[in-house]
Amino acid sequence: MRRTPSKTSPRKPTELAALAWEDSLSLGASLRRHVRSAGSRARWVSLALGHGPTYLSRAFLGRNLLRLRDVFGIFEVLGEDPRGFFQFHYAPPSAASANALLSSQPTPSGLTLERLAGRLLLGRFARRGRRVKPVSLALGYPGDGLASHLRGAQPLYTWQAFGVLRALEESPGTFFDDLLLPDIASAERSLLGLVEELLRQRAASRPAAREPDSKPSRVTSPQPSRAGWQSVSRKEKLP
Repeated sequence: MRRTPSKTSPRKPTELAALAWEDSLSLGASLRRHVRSAGSRARWVSLALGHGPTYLSRAFLGRNLLRLRDVFGIFEVLGEDPRGFFQFHYAPPSAASANALLSSQPTPSGLTLERLAGRLLLGRFARRGRRVKPVSLALGYPGDGLASHLRGAQPLYTWQAFGVLRALEESPGTFFDDLLLPDIASAERSLLGLVEELLRQRAASRPAAREPDSKPSRVTSPQPSRAGWQSVSRKEKLP
């Protein structure tokens, strides 16, 4: 029997919602194994994320909704880079080459990545010429209820993201690849821009070289202003 979301879930579960929920459960099971392999416990990580001690355990089992922010927050607590996990879980084709270039790049916070994920999904709609409302209805939301989660007005949960990806026939591996590992061309442009900026800063910090004068400079004494001359002439006229 398929489990469907209970809290802040659509009123009428649909086939698309059920499939998205299974994708979320699969991710939760992998995260659960990863936390254990890292020598930690879901209880400790859950408390570090600011939730109750059973939040992650219940979310991994599908009894609670798992927020995207907390997915990335798990790696913040463990002190790990999430790129390696998603490469292993989804094995996107371009991850290995991109990771070789960006392995030293800092990872944004979980909340930042959640908001970026929503924008990235909205960009997928625009790129395919699709509207959010039909997918929102297909996931069981009334009207355009999904849009507020994608725009950051409400939390974005893993099953919602997977539902959008399934509706748009997008690969989760490619999605997380784009979210965590920008393409090589963008990375190269960023690196070149950084190098150019460092060169400009270094050039600006150097003292300007003084060119030798062809003629000896003539030392001139400062001349008083017109008002000064007038004050001097007035003093001379006084008896």
